[in-house]
Formats: sequence, structure tokens, C-alpha cells
Amino acid sequence: MLSIISFGIHAFMALKKIFLMTRYDALAASSRIRFFNLKKYFEQSGFKPIFKPLFSNQYVKNTAEKKYQYGQILKSFFKRLVFLLKLKPNALLFVEKEIFPWCPYILEKPFYLRHKIITDFDDAWHLKYLEIKNPFIKIFLKSKIFQVMKNCRLVIVGNPWLKNVAKKAGAQKIRIIPTNFEEI
Repeated sequence: MLSIISFGIHAFMALKKIFLMTRYDALAASSRIRFFNLKKYFEQSGFKPIFKPLFSNQYVKNTAEKKYQYGQILKSFFKRLVFLLKLKPNALLFVEKEIFPWCPYILEKPFYLRHKIITDFDDAWHLKYLEIKNPFIKIFLKSKIFQVMKNCRLVIVGNPWLKNVAKKAGAQKIRIIPTNFEEI
């Protein structure tokens, strides 16, 4: 059985509530396997997990069908921003990769200063930003994931290579939790 203590989260037990800031709702495999499937383990460890996906299951379905809804993306970002602004200081947030994808770190920095944030990386997301062709956009995003890793309380990674990336970024606490297959 997976122990939440192995996550290195036991130091945050006094907070009880943990806000799971996933990128997608449970329909998307990455969010489901790394977050939603762990609900019972958080509960068994004394946490009250509260899921706050950025994008809904409908968004995931539309994306799979190549139906992009830019209004829905803006609405999702605004909803997350309002939630974070209303949240009391020092809340425990467990974030899938980043708070606001494709936005500069400067927009997320106030939340890293205000809350206890744990981030999870199961793939080399930092490479996506390094490979951006547009130099204007790249200048704002190329170091974002490194800044996220450096400024959160704990970085959880899926493999030793990502652990090395987090170390080079300056992360203070790093734990390797490999991605497990779903229970059938």
C-alpha cells in the first residue's frame, strides 16, 4: 500500500485539508492516475482531499475530438484564479505541474509565497517550454518549470531523471513516486 508518508507530506499533517490542483478532471489519465486514484490514501493518512481540476471532463472530451473552446479555457483560468485569491493563507496545495499552464511564472509567484505548495511532475514538461519556437513567448516560459520546482515546498517526480532536473532547478525537497498503472 502506498503511504502518504512516502510522499514527504507528513510534515503538513496539521493542515488536514489538501487541495489537489489537477490539470484535468478524472477522465484524463495523467490526472486520474497521479491524483484521483490516491484519494483513499490521503483519507487514510488523515487528510481531507479536495479536488480542484483546472479543466473539466467535457474539456477533455472536446480536446480529444479536436474541438477547442478558447472561451472555456479562459473561464477555467479565471475560476482557478478566483479560488486561489479567496483561499486563506498557508493552505496546502498539491499541484499537477503548474498552477496556470502556458502562463509566465510571475503570475503564479504570489501563490507560492502565500501557500504551502507541492508540485508533481511525471514527465519532462519543462522541455515543452524549452522547445517553443516563438522567441517572444519562449522568453517568458523557458525557465518557468525550474522556478516552480525551486519555489515549492516539495517536488514529487516520476523518475530519477526528473529528480536530477529538480535538483538542478534548486528544489529543496524531492521525492520519487513512479507512476503506477491503474487498478483494473
